[in-house]
Formats: sequence, C-alpha cells, structure tokens
Amino acid sequence: MSDDRANQFEQFKPILSEEEISNAAKDERVVLSFNGRSIINPETNQIDGFPIKFALLDGSSVVVIFDGYSFAKLQHLSAAVDAVNPELAAAAVAKKH
Repeated sequence: MSDDRANQFEQFKPILSEEEISNAAKDERVVLSFNGRSIINPETNQIDGFPIKFALLDGSSVVVIFDGYSFAKLQHLSAAVDAVNPELAAAAVAKKH
C-alpha cells in the first residue's frame, strides 16, 4: 500500500458522531444482510476492488466499493471486534450455508 493512499485515507476520514449513529438506528439504516465479491483486473490478474451490496432494515439497499486499502482497514476493524467478542464471530462463521 502506498503512503499516498494511507495519507488520503486519513485526510478524508470522516468523523462519526453519536448523533449520526443514533439517527442511523432511528432511520433503520441497519445492515440485515450483504453480498460481495472481488473485482479482478483481467490484464493484471490483481484485485481492483471489493463491491459489497448491503440490504438495510429500512428496505433499501446500497452498493459500495472498497479499494484494497480501505478493505484492509475494514478487516482490521473486524479483527478488533472479534478480539473483544469472539463468540459473535464464531456464531457468524457457524451459520454459513
């Protein structure tokens, strides 16, 4: 990962307020499910991104695309949650179909 991308990530990192979190819950912008895959560049055989479609409690859905750097940051956040609550992570893995 380039230093430029890391700097860009930090420069544009949004502040997440308690009010925004509360409003998301009130507005039912809670993820019920999601589906994702990787985008592979056929010329380089490298992964260019990770699109994920989220189905929300309010009935809407949204597609976002993570680049490799932001996906790695998301994985880091997920690992921190797993460390605090390993039972939740184990339950999610056990429910795979």
